[in-house]
Amino acid sequence: MEVKTAEKILEASAFMSVGLDKLFVELSKIEDLKERKEFSPFVKDFLTGFYNFRDEIGNRHPDLHPDYLGIETYANMQQKFKLPDYPIAPPSQESIEKAIALGIRMKNARDK
Repeated sequence: MEVKTAEKILEASAFMSVGLDKLFVELSKIEDLKERKEFSPFVKDFLTGFYNFRDEIGNRHPDLHPDYLGIETYANMQQKFKLPDYPIAPPSQESIEKAIALGIRMKNARDK
């Protein structure tokens, strides 16, 4: 696959990820926990496929990988679909560390 093709595919996935963010906000508004859990398997399957697809493109072109070398490019692609004033800066090291710490706390709470 040519780099230009990979870039266009990742841009399309960045567009989709903006919609996924909105989907999660709306799903979180389902007040009945049982009802919300009924959607979990579908959301999980969808996300697994989405991220596996996106990662495969990134693995073929590591400099474009959305979670590694291409994080700034991908963030800018996403921002383009959210706001007219882009590019954006990548997250600070401090915000990354806070997010990691929060993830660890959430995992530990879930494992208890």
